[in-house]
This record gives sequence, C-alpha cells and structure tokens, in this order.
Amino acid sequence: LAAPEPFVTGFLTPLLQEFGAHPALAVIDLINEPEWILHASVPGGYGDKMEGGRAPVQADGYRRYVRAASAAIRTETKGRVRVTIGTSMKHHQTVTDAEILPHVDFVEGHWYPWMDFDRRHGLGVWAQDMQQAAGGKPMLLGEYPTAGKNVVPVSQYLRDAQQQGFA
Repeated sequence: LAAPEPFVTGFLTPLLQEFGAHPALAVIDLINEPEWILHASVPGGYGDKMEGGRAPVQADGYRRYVRAASAAIRTETKGRVRVTIGTSMKHHQTVTDAEILPHVDFVEGHWYPWMDFDRRHGLGVWAQDMQQAAGGKPMLLGEYPTAGKNVVPVSQYLRDAQQQGFA
C-alpha cells in the first residue's frame, strides 16, 4: 500500500479496462477491514499491536492507495462502479476519516456479537456512531454472523440494520 502506483497501473487499470463495463460489476471494496494492517497512528488502526511481526501500513500510504485506486475506478468505469471500504463498525474511522471518506461512495460496516462486549454496544450503538461519522453517506451492513451460537436470522439483521439507518 505504501506505493500504490504499480498496483493501479499494472493491475487495477487493465482489469477495469477489460471488465469495468460488465453489468455484474457494481461495487469494488478497496480493502477489507484495513484496521488489521494499519498502524495505530491511523484513525481506527491497530495493526502495530498484533502479534506476528507484521509491518503496519502508515497513514500516508493508506491514504495514497485509497485516492489512487478510487480515482482509477471512477475514471475507467466513468463513475458507474461504486467504491467502498468494508470495516469493523468498531473501527469505522478507517473509512470515516476526513481524508478517506470523500473517496468512497458509501460506508460498509461489519458487526459481530463480540462487539457487544458489555451488553450495551449492540448493532444500534455502533450504527449510530458510524452514521454520525459518515457525514450523510449511505451505510451498508456488509458482514454479520450467519452461523454459530446465538445467531439470529438474516432477515432480523436486515430489519435491525434498516431501522438503524443502513441502506
């Protein structure tokens, strides 16, 4: 991510030139849950606190990647394909940061029961926090549990998400 130009010119742009007009391509998620690799100096990032010796991505590299990739997508698809970044609702600052938010068309949040760590931080609490930070951009609930303990039906998540302001 520190040097996005080779990725954008060598891969993303040719990919979009070949498939960017295909009707099945509607959205590109630039990076799924970037908080896992972002240095703690990046709003929402905590990659430097993880075990395993990963080299965390700094703010300038992440922001440069988001700007370059979103510009290529908009240019090559003439604005038809939407851009987002999927992130844990708990770490939504990786998308709602003032230097990132202008480059996405909507905010995609991921929610799991572990985020309700004190029985007071359910989907609604995180949704309100994310909605305030999203500056009026549409929100999409992009990940939620569908298997395992205490899982509610998908239809219930969708109703809850819609009630909380998600698109």
